[in-house]
Amino acid sequence: MSNPQSNDNNQLNMVLAIGLIISIVLGALAAYAAFQVGHGQAEAEAAAQLMAKEREIDQLKANVAKAKATGSKSKGRSQPLPVKVSKLTAAELGVPALAQLAADKQSVVMGVLNKVVGPCEPCVDAGLSLASCAKAKGNICENMSGLVERAVRLAGEGKTAADIETAVTYIAGWARVDLTGSPRKGSADSPIVIVEYSEYQCPFCRKAQSTMHELEEKYGDKVSFVFKHYPLAKHAQAKPAALASIAAKRQGKFWEYKHALFEHQKDLRTEGIYDQIAQEVGLNMEQFHRDLADPTLEDQIKIDVVQAKKVGVTGTPCFFVNGYKLKGAKPLGAFVDVIDRELADR
Repeated sequence: MSNPQSNDNNQLNMVLAIGLIISIVLGALAAYAAFQVGHGQAEAEAAAQLMAKEREIDQLKANVAKAKATGSKSKGRSQPLPVKVSKLTAAELGVPALAQLAADKQSVVMGVLNKVVGPCEPCVDAGLSLASCAKAKGNICENMSGLVERAVRLAGEGKTAADIETAVTYIAGWARVDLTGSPRKGSADSPIVIVEYSEYQCPFCRKAQSTMHELEEKYGDKVSFVFKHYPLAKHAQAKPAALASIAAKRQGKFWEYKHALFEHQKDLRTEGIYDQIAQEVGLNMEQFHRDLADPTLEDQIKIDVVQAKKVGVTGTPCFFVNGYKLKGAKPLGAFVDVIDRELADR
């Protein structure tokens, strides 16, 4: 005979067990649902972040492509690229001469330096202001300290912002050119130095000679000229002509010989032409032949070519006016623009 109380206990235990199982199942279902919701939110947030990062990368790529496209167009442009106007102060530049100016004149100088693009090619390509370049303390352009000092001088003399901007604005990149050992025509004290990378068989180099003559006539002793050899492999007579001109330099007749070489450019393949020119300019022929046989005569060409690569010369002619590069047989006005700006505060 069964015990009623025992049956009741068994049923109660069974109910409790079933309730516990149901609670566990419901809890698991709730937890799984919560996990699904949280996972969905996390996925959505991760996707949003990924999309944002992709948009940022796409924008950077677009900026780089735009900079490259603009930079490639800048090679032949007549105006500098738009400048990224800076807001630097005189104190941030740390230039002693600038710090000594009155506050109003400091303001004039910084107004110009913050809005005018720097002259060196990296600054032009990036649109950096003169002030931004100057803050780099020569790490971008070694000429920058000179331009800042020029702006300070002009401000101290009471010049207007427009005057100062004209004196420090350039459209050509700047590079330091070593003049050691190269022939120079004109005074070593001249404020303007025009360096010519050239060769004697290049028709564009010959064309540029008339422009050099016009500059000499226009500016007189304010300008001196330096010649650098850059013979191109495609011109068979470029190197022999260069060697002959260097031999002439040893007798103090470089410029005369150089001028004659360009005059006889179409005859450079003619046998005996270098002797003929040597006689025309009055060289001692015995010494001329002896110098031509000297293997060290090529040293100057090698030095010039190595230096040319350092300052970005890729063809002829290429000129540097006080370090500012003008590529090709530019018209007179392109040289006058740079020279007049260089002379503006002198």
